[in-house]
Amino acid sequence: MKKFKAFSLVEVLITALIVGIIAGISGKSILAIYADYQSSEQKYLLEISLLNTMAQIQKILQKAVFESIFLQDNTLEFLEKSNQWVNLGDYSLPCFSSLVARATMSNTLELAVLPLNQQFQERLNALCTLYSQPFELLFLYPNNSPRDYYTPKFRAKILSQNAYEIITQIPEFLINDASQTFFSKVYLLDSKRAHKKIVLKDNQLFLFSDKSYLLDDFIESMELERVEFGFKLTLCKEPKDLLCKSHIVLEESF
Repeated sequence: MKKFKAFSLVEVLITALIVGIIAGISGKSILAIYADYQSSEQKYLLEISLLNTMAQIQKILQKAVFESIFLQDNTLEFLEKSNQWVNLGDYSLPCFSSLVARATMSNTLELAVLPLNQQFQERLNALCTLYSQPFELLFLYPNNSPRDYYTPKFRAKILSQNAYEIITQIPEFLINDASQTFFSKVYLLDSKRAHKKIVLKDNQLFLFSDKSYLLDDFIESMELERVEFGFKLTLCKEPKDLLCKSHIVLEESF
C-alpha cells in the first residue's frame, strides 16, 4: 500500500505566504493598469473636446475680417463681414466683391468693384437681396491696428450698391486727405451684429454674438499668435495635468 506524506504546518504557511504575495502584486498591477487606462481614456476625451472646440472656432472665424482680429484679457474680438451667395447654373457666386478697381470722390465716394464674373453681373443684380439692406462699408488701410476698425473713422454708410459699383458717404479718414483714396479692400458690415467676441471667463469659453453660446468648459487658458499668413490659437485644459492643443484657425487671404 502506497503511503502519502502530509505537508508540515511550516510548509503550508510558507506556501500561503507566497500565494498571498503573488496575489498582492497581481492586484496592484491590475489596479495600476486600470488607472493608466482611465488616465489615457480621460486624456483622449479631453483631446477630442479641444479639437472639437478648435473646429468650432475655426468655422466662426471664417467670416471674420482678418485685419480686425486681436486677443486681450482673455477676450478674442473680431468683426464679421457680410455677404450673400447665389447659385447661377453650375456656379455659386458671391453678391459682393471686396476688391476695389477704382475709387472717385466728389460729394460721395464711388467705388467700382472688381467683377468676379462679368458674364453674370446682371443676374446678380436681379437675384441679390443684399443690395437693398442697410450695411456699412469697412475700409482697410495699410498700417492700421485692429482696434482702428472698431471706430467710425474707417466706416461709411452705403447709399446704393449693385454688382458694378458702391456709392457711400465719405468716410472720416478721407475727409481731410483725399489723396488716400487708394485702398484695395472693403467689406460689408452689419453695424448692429458685426462685432463678435470669444471670451474665456471662469474656465468657460463663450461666443458673444446676438446671443451668448457656450463653446467649451474647463478651459485653463487661451492664446492667439500671429504667424506667417495666419493666426495660431492655443487652448489648454486641466490645470493639474495641462493638456494644450494648437491649430491655425484662420489663414490670410490675398
